[in-house]
Amino acid sequence: MDSHSKHTKLHQGSNIILDALKYELNKEQISCIIKNNTESARLAGFIAGDNNNDLFVFEEDFNKAKDILDSFLAKNV
Repeated sequence: MDSHSKHTKLHQGSNIILDALKYELNKEQISCIIKNNTESARLAGFIAGDNNNDLFVFEEDFNKAKDILDSFLAKNV
């Protein structure tokens, strides 16, 4: 990763699903970020209407992460 690496959204879902997916990605040494929209809204004093949060990976990891996501969803959905 260089200083110009960017994140791209891999998946949107509940924190429970995203935490499990993050675990699978970390096993393959793919770092990711979970943006918790519900918690962000709560901290800002708003009420979030849904429980959809976002998981981001670096662009250069996206293809490998997408394969892991597809396998994860096939086993868990």
